[in-house]
Amino acid sequence: MSNPQASPALVSINGNEYLVSPLTDRNIGEINNYIRSQAIKTARESFDPNDPPEVKELTLRIAIQEAAKVDWTETPGIITNPDYMMYVFWTALRKNHPELTRETFTQEVLEDPEAVGNLMDAFTLVQPFLGEGPEGNRKAARKPQAKKKVKK
Repeated sequence: MSNPQASPALVSINGNEYLVSPLTDRNIGEINNYIRSQAIKTARESFDPNDPPEVKELTLRIAIQEAAKVDWTETPGIITNPDYMMYVFWTALRKNHPELTRETFTQEVLEDPEAVGNLMDAFTLVQPFLGEGPEGNRKAARKPQAKKKVKK
């Protein structure tokens, strides 16, 4: 799923230039874990103080089971959540900009109305499955290329 051979793409955010790198398998795992943790956190925050312990336990068990199924590369639409989107983009910048905090990055994006579009363009260059969907890429990768007929 990762594309380590892709070159980083340059992106301008709020007057600063950054290199967007392709995600590694490790990065993809980190992103999945982040999204999973947020789903569990949301379940915990949904508890009413008056809920009996068995309701809390069941809710949390279901949240953990559902979170374990999350793989954002299988459902790229999941990153339409602004928090998840910022996490994915920030992860793609960290390799070349380890000093960039998530908070600083998010603030810069919020101050630049073109940032998300610029990031999406750059990210799609280095991580094409985002734009096309992973299933399309997998099918294309497995599909043997038809031999072209050469006219004589």
